Amino acid sequence: MTEKQGGVYTSRNFYERKKSGEPVLFGKGDNMMQKIITILITLIMVVGISVAQDMKPLEGGDLIVVEREIEEPTEQEAIDEACRLAVQSCAGRIYFSDKLIMARSLLIKYIDHYYKKFVFSMLIDDKKHVGDKIHINAKIFVDYSKLIKDMEEKGFLFRPRMRPFFIVFLKETLDESPAPSNHGWETVRSAWKDITGQREPEEEIMIPPSNMDISQSPPFMTEAIRVAQKTGAELILSGNSTSVRQERKEFYYQTYTFYKTTINLKLIRVDTKKVLKETTVSSQAGSESQNQAIQLSITRAARKAVNELAKVYNAQWENSVLTKGDYLFLFSGVTDEKLNIIKKHLEALDSEAKFFVRNRYADVAVVNFMYTGNKELLIFTLEKMSYPRMHILREHKNRFEIQIKN
Repeated sequence: MTEKQGGVYTSRNFYERKKSGEPVLFGKGDNMMQKIITILITLIMVVGISVAQDMKPLEGGDLIVVEREIEEPTEQEAIDEACRLAVQSCAGRIYFSDKLIMARSLLIKYIDHYYKKFVFSMLIDDKKHVGDKIHINAKIFVDYSKLIKDMEEKGFLFRPRMRPFFIVFLKETLDESPAPSNHGWETVRSAWKDITGQREPEEEIMIPPSNMDISQSPPFMTEAIRVAQKTGAELILSGNSTSVRQERKEFYYQTYTFYKTTINLKLIRVDTKKVLKETTVSSQAGSESQNQAIQLSITRAARKAVNELAKVYNAQWENSVLTKGDYLFLFSGVTDEKLNIIKKHLEALDSEAKFFVRNRYADVAVVNFMYTGNKELLIFTLEKMSYPRMHILREHKNRFEIQIKN
């Protein structure tokens, strides 16, 4: 039924006539309804913006909000730089999972080139001129799920093994000339297998050659890292072995030859290229047989060097690579200086407390913290630290996401 009052349809019939497609005119009551609808829409928009501004990082969620303060010659350059840094920062969050990043240098270049496709939106909270530059405070909303999926598809992610594969490179010299055998290399390989239970990749590696110290050649180091990643190796042992004849002595009418071997050996983490440990050891051996003296001195030195590296591996691998700590922290907006200060404060909580940096990427650090003391004291220390000042964004069981505020 249709009502008219002075040729104007009343609001009671507004939705019926709108639905039927008939012309609708507004009367006084309808003007009031229109105003109410307009006010409601405005309120919804304001609340929506407010909620967006207060969004916090989501555990495995679709959107991560990253705050950035940037100063560039133009507003567009500032926006672009803020977005680029935000996406790089979000990539570092992968260390808060059970996965790691390989080919980090390539990933940095990849994100620098394609970061825009991972930016969902951005808000400029504040903008001002500072000299001849534009200074902005912005919130960038990064499509985290899309970023992680893309990193996975491009082969940038991997899950570390409990017992990683390893590769050995060793340059050997004998009496200042290239050694005629690879006895040192073989000893390092077998000793590392015996101590750690690790094994080598099934695929044979021809380049770089195994009889060189790849740590002394950036091009070969790059190639070795590439080959290691391709074959699934996570550790490289590389160094040099030098064997020199010391003397010949008569003992009970027998002539003994003495050789001294010095080995410098490094344990290198493939995904970061970081040298976890470097050691230099020496050993001397004598025998009636010169060849036996050489092999004995090499074997002893190689085993001593491997033992030194294995101590570090056994003490740190699970705590610094795998997620095996009592607590797992993600710090965003962090620097090396601030991370060291946090380490000192937290390790001071207990004589048994240990702070292991699982990894650093962009402005993100993920830390395994070994601590069995009072949890309330730990949280109090984090929240009340004056520098760096920290804000706990999210806490789930013993996992904390923490924003550095100054």
